[in-house]
Amino acid sequence: MFRRFFNWIKRMFKPASRPSPVEHKPAPAPVKPTQDVPPVSEANTAPSPDKLTGEFIDISHWVDVDFNELPLKDVIMKATEGSSHIDSKLLSNIIECKKYNKRIGFYHYYRVRSNPKAQAAHFVETVGLNIFKSCYHLPVIDLERGGNYSDKELVRALPDVKVFAEEILRLTGRKCRMYTNDGLMRLFAKEMARLNLDDVCGSPWIARYPDTPKNVSPWKEMWAHQYTESGRIKGSPDKVDLNRFK
Repeated sequence: MFRRFFNWIKRMFKPASRPSPVEHKPAPAPVKPTQDVPPVSEANTAPSPDKLTGEFIDISHWVDVDFNELPLKDVIMKATEGSSHIDSKLLSNIIECKKYNKRIGFYHYYRVRSNPKAQAAHFVETVGLNIFKSCYHLPVIDLERGGNYSDKELVRALPDVKVFAEEILRLTGRKCRMYTNDGLMRLFAKEMARLNLDDVCGSPWIARYPDTPKNVSPWKEMWAHQYTESGRIKGSPDKVDLNRFK
């Protein structure tokens, strides 16, 4: 009886067993900036003119592409977003495009609440100055609603967008292009004209599905028209953005 009593006392005061430690998986390594990647083929280094014909594809980590099968010559790829994000497929996309002799360009997804000079520096540092200067297409500022709050905030951010473009020009010697949709182009037109944004940005790239955009002010004409975000093309199992040079 006393033995049972003492065993009961021991169980009452026995310290609770510690839970097994939680195993924390290491965070994935950040994508390495691409300064060490050799410049693209010299056959594709002449800056693209505002007058081109045919089609091109624009891609990001959302899209898988077999560049050997892709019938299009020109590829514009996402590089960065804000002041710290790097597209997870940037390095592999550059290497594969170089391998299959594609004419490449890069776009930066602009964040209106992030410092424009910090964003420009991040864009250039990530792509690498040697690639930035040697790639065929001008760098692109992707300015759209997704994640950028209100239309009014986008309009108020246009002076900072110009600062971004000026910083790219200072760092690389190359102008930018603006990418946005037809509705926002109409909304931006008055402020972009006031800022003389066309002084630091080449003719724009405008999305409208499937019709041709109505407004390109303050530019005289657009560089390209994104006519679908759900296109199908050889070399990719995914729905892709397809564009026509204008």
